[in-house]
Amino acid sequence: MYCYRPLPVAAPRLGHDAVGARLASPASAAHPVVTAAVRGGGRGKPRPYARRWGPGEGWRGWHVFALFSVLVSTGVPAAALKLVPQPVAVTPGTGVCSVTALRPVLADPADADNQFAASLLRETLTECGLKPAQAGGVPVTLVTSGDGKPGMEMLREVGAVPGPELGSEGYRLVVQPNRIVLAGRSAAGTFYAVQTLRQLIRANRDAGDAIPVLSITDYPAFPHRGFSDDISRGPFPTLDEIKRIIVSAAELKLNCVSWYIEHVFVIPSQPVICPAGIGLSKEKMAELIPFAQRYHVELIGNFQSFGHFWNILKHDEYKDLRETGGILTPAREESYKLLADIFDAMAPSFSSPIFNICCDETYGLGGP
Repeated sequence: MYCYRPLPVAAPRLGHDAVGARLASPASAAHPVVTAAVRGGGRGKPRPYARRWGPGEGWRGWHVFALFSVLVSTGVPAAALKLVPQPVAVTPGTGVCSVTALRPVLADPADADNQFAASLLRETLTECGLKPAQAGGVPVTLVTSGDGKPGMEMLREVGAVPGPELGSEGYRLVVQPNRIVLAGRSAAGTFYAVQTLRQLIRANRDAGDAIPVLSITDYPAFPHRGFSDDISRGPFPTLDEIKRIIVSAAELKLNCVSWYIEHVFVIPSQPVICPAGIGLSKEKMAELIPFAQRYHVELIGNFQSFGHFWNILKHDEYKDLRETGGILTPAREESYKLLADIFDAMAPSFSSPIFNICCDETYGLGGP
């Protein structure tokens, strides 16, 4: 019923940690096995780690927050389509649909989430030299499904009702010669359907500016799909650069972003920690969070809370808290007061209930 193929995922540069994941299908296995390799360690001492997960096992024993959007192909192969990530199922039809005069239409004109998603589609059409139609043309209807919601009759007509098996972020996309229908089980699902259509237009239209007639069913394999970016070692990104990263993540259907943070967050009660003129702050996060939410991206807090403390402990104010030059001592009450000040400033500034305290690499703890 399922076709599993090795799907190598190139490991991007995420500070000093990089993750590569792939799906493997041993001939003797009845189920796929996820394999992952992490190289980390910092300070010029990379160390290989490897772990395999089988059915019923979860993510265990990892401090690195880097989950990639890995989707398993089922049904008709989609290898001919340039789509990232590959959809779960693609059913090809007959013929093509011209994208020279697409007209985004909202089943519910008052739906603010779909208004924004439709604006992204219009941006893509303009970028590709394809003027969005104001009237006539090929309608592209965005529908977020639900009992009694507008557009449900159309979804039933074209066989695009997204069922509960797709989860909260799943969607269906139907391309016919004279119309396109995008349907999600939630605003996020409809948003991801739009992202797939944008990829179809950008990378899969033919010389006559047409895309193939087809039907796509898609949903994520993991509820959290994202990456961690090291902003503590190297040039600190501007807010505009951070926003571009969020936009790019959303285009790949990643729904969370985290930052590796040692000392680049402003802590009002500990002013020497963050260098002047750089770093994140409560005020900057107040700008980034609503921006990310429009793209259905959750911002997850992260702070190195035990090791990797060099940039804080180098200050004379914290010299009594040095277990080593880079480790916060666990033996003094003042260490916990410092951490409480940091967490009180950072944790409420993020939009996620998850906060990564990163208690890793405490080399030299307790002695040589």
